Amino acid sequence: FLYPSLSAVDFQIGYGRGWFLGPRLIPLLHIVLSLPEGVETDLLQNSDRIMAALNLLRYLIIKDPEYDNQTEVWTELIRTERDFLKPLRMGLNMSKAHYEAKITSTKENRQESHNNKTVCTLTAGGKMLPNMTPEMQLQVLQSALFTFDLIESVLARVEELIEMKGKTTKEERIRSNEDI
Repeated sequence: FLYPSLSAVDFQIGYGRGWFLGPRLIPLLHIVLSLPEGVETDLLQNSDRIMAALNLLRYLIIKDPEYDNQTEVWTELIRTERDFLKPLRMGLNMSKAHYEAKITSTKENRQESHNNKTVCTLTAGGKMLPNMTPEMQLQVLQSALFTFDLIESVLARVEELIEMKGKTTKEERIRSNEDI
């Protein structure tokens, strides 16, 4: 992802030209930090895009403290949480539950499949995929769960950073008010 290297240059320059800061960045963030179909977005199909968006957000939160807010990521935080982070968390929970249930179902039906030598057929994008044995299907389902876990770990880190940075800023404000 190119943004961190470009933004690092902008951070070093300060408020200079600011091509990747504030008002010029916010419309791009609205595009990147969104889910095309909200909670019902296909997280597997969009996993690379989601991971890039989460890593961008993580980078901005780390590099741009709330008191400085050059990128205005902190100003947009409520919208980001409402339109991206919360729907992503809900979508992850729903997807994981669905795939875990599918794994359980596949494991229960595996004995029958071994006895009958049946295979599972799948379609993707309207095209028939090659026949899959229950073992192959379990591998695909486990891989999907692994992808969800990976997304969830970065999402948890972003949420942790937001919470941590928010507490730090509040403590700094309290200390500065006590000094007065």
